[in-house]
Amino acid sequence: MKPTSYGMIAAVALALIAPSAQAAILTTPSDPIYGIAAAPGDNVSGLAIVGTIGGANNYPGAESPAKSIDMDVNTKYLNFREVNCGLIIKPSGSEALKEFRFAAANDAPERDPFNVVIQGMTGVVDDVLGALNTTWATIYNGPSGLEADPGRFTFGPWMAVNAAQPYSIYRIIITSVRNGAAANSVQFSEIELNGIPEPASLALLSLALPLLRARRRNA
Repeated sequence: MKPTSYGMIAAVALALIAPSAQAAILTTPSDPIYGIAAAPGDNVSGLAIVGTIGGANNYPGAESPAKSIDMDVNTKYLNFREVNCGLIIKPSGSEALKEFRFAAANDAPERDPFNVVIQGMTGVVDDVLGALNTTWATIYNGPSGLEADPGRFTFGPWMAVNAAQPYSIYRIIITSVRNGAAANSVQFSEIELNGIPEPASLALLSLALPLLRARRRNA
């Protein structure tokens, strides 16, 4: 086979896998998202409301849960419950969760998430609010990635997750903040959930790479 034929086949294969072979953010700013409070071992979540009562599961109106997935590090989500609170999200992406990262908000480093539990919903609900009382599978329990302060308006590193399957809804619970003695809430400007490519795309990638190497040898 001529080198140009190898190149053509490889180019087609790479074009087919391009959209999905790279990890992609699972959420978009329009995805359903709600603030919640829950203990990691409890299937029931309390819905957060607008308010500024210390120690309660509430958030300022301008610092709502949606601000955590709006792709803008200049905004933030804040919850006065501080710990055992967070989010439920129904992501647009359908891939299994591979990794996540938090971005620190504008001020108060003591409020940064320090430890987090991420869970996936194993049942089926018609509406994301149906996940307030459902069965959860824990897929991550550990550091948030913000253990070392990255600076304000800044993402921490990607944290690996070993999800065995995709989930339709995720529950994210902050279990500790950087300095609980000084903090009166938890806050973060963004959380990004990253997906993995579909198996079919990986198969195409395994086909494309040898063809590209053959093209280079024959050039």
